[in-house]
Amino acid sequence: MKNISIAALAAWTLLPGSGGAQTLFSYGGPDRMEKIVAAAKKEGTLTIYTTFAPRDQPALIGPFEAKYGVKVNIWRAGTDKVLQRTLAEAAAKKYDVDLIHFGSPEMEALSREKILQAVNSPVHKDLQPGSVPAHREWAATLLSVWVQVYNTNLIRKSDLPRTYADLLDPKWKGKLGIEAKNQDWFASVVDVMGGNEKGLRFFRELVARSAHRIQLHARAGEEKRRADRLVCARARRRPLERDRRRAPRAASGRGAALL
Repeated sequence: MKNISIAALAAWTLLPGSGGAQTLFSYGGPDRMEKIVAAAKKEGTLTIYTTFAPRDQPALIGPFEAKYGVKVNIWRAGTDKVLQRTLAEAAAKKYDVDLIHFGSPEMEALSREKILQAVNSPVHKDLQPGSVPAHREWAATLLSVWVQVYNTNLIRKSDLPRTYADLLDPKWKGKLGIEAKNQDWFASVVDVMGGNEKGLRFFRELVARSAHRIQLHARAGEEKRRADRLVCARARRRPLERDRRRAPRAASGRGAALL
């Protein structure tokens, strides 16, 4: 496969707040940070809605609170619930939340609803290309790297697909699993495969050849226990561990996301 990384972006944004706060969104003076800190301390708290794992929160929140003296209130839930709550509160004109942190597809959903505030930050220029959309209503904070997970009893490393097109080979029919709810991964692969209609055509052809065995996200955990699947996993902070209850498996980091 091509030696590239597919980015699944987790993103942040600010929602409309007071008039004074809104002026800081585009302020670029040398005292920008001092003004932001003063405004934050005056308000006293920062409220975040996020999907970020609780075990990872202290490493970020602790130093922030210690440095700026601003209490951080976190409400954590799954992507769908964060999106639903944000939309419902915006419709009710309830603006308790200051910052949203979840995936870029959901960020774009909020952007389409016209409830996000554009931010002009001097640090945007230091981010990787593509981290900030043209409307500047959110910026990426994380990269998610996707790797292929395969059963080492049935599939040799030398036989692994080297390109996405290789997945269309008849030998993989009935041996593929796909986590269908990971829209950021899906959009990234569509882009790699030519974008828009060309990329979507690849997925239609893949599903047409293996439709009876393609699995939904809800059953991904079950599929990883099976002995006859090449499935996908999203690389996290912890390495994949061998579970005696499951078929032996390994992760291949060659190239980007597979399935």
